[in-house]
Amino acid sequence: MTGSEPMSHYPPILSFLRVLRSAVKAQPPKLGFFVSVKKFETPVFTTLVSLVAVLGPFSYGVLALYEIGRLGYFNAPVDFLQLGSFGFADVILKAYPSVIPMAAVVALSLRFLWLKGIHRAYAALHIVGLFALLLITLVNSAGWKIFWICVAAVAVLFLLIKSPPAPPEMGNEPQDNARPVETRDQRFWRIARLCPPLAFIVFIFGWMVSAYGAKNAELEAFYWCTKDEVVLGFYGDKALTSKLQNGDIGHTFSIRDVKTLTELSYQKIGPLKVAPLWKPALGR
Repeated sequence: MTGSEPMSHYPPILSFLRVLRSAVKAQPPKLGFFVSVKKFETPVFTTLVSLVAVLGPFSYGVLALYEIGRLGYFNAPVDFLQLGSFGFADVILKAYPSVIPMAAVVALSLRFLWLKGIHRAYAALHIVGLFALLLITLVNSAGWKIFWICVAAVAVLFLLIKSPPAPPEMGNEPQDNARPVETRDQRFWRIARLCPPLAFIVFIFGWMVSAYGAKNAELEAFYWCTKDEVVLGFYGDKALTSKLQNGDIGHTFSIRDVKTLTELSYQKIGPLKVAPLWKPALGR
């Protein structure tokens, strides 16, 4: 075998090695599955963190509205309230239960914004019916209860008797002509038109949460009590107290340190009412 013969075998071997290396590069990496999982987990984790970051202040804001309504029932001061004075248990036991009934109303209201024609009218009827059912449990006046019962009954009976027309099937919607490109100014006014109804929804939501707080104060039976005072609420290391006048909440309130409260006991003394505020007659 001459010295030049082995050299003649190198080009085919080198070509084979190049093809083999290119095939290896074309294959997914060994940890490709874990890389894809990490890519999937990253946006999910980011979404959860963002949701928690938004849900925290939202929950404490809802709880503040709830406490404003509850203390307002007793004519108690609310200017001392701070978001940092609420406990985590209060968010779970007070804020979320008051939000859940309103979630359906908010969802129906948002649905109303994007529906059109007769379907929007039926969506408005859904909102009125559900809103009336919620107000039946919140209002105190017998006249208002009867009014909202009638409104809810009319809405429910109409929806039972006459159902809305079926929406067009997917893919069979009438095709609109090519729309012109929306300018920045047109986009601004399109979004601006949605602001009033959204602001109205937020206002109704806040009012309903405060109404739930007032209703809870009207029905609450158990309170923490000392010898001569009743605790209306704990806010961090502070407590709002009031003296009882013939079993009713008086018009004098105190903010005390929790550690100064002695002989605390959990008693069933409610539902409590507010003592009438008698005004002296004007002299003649």
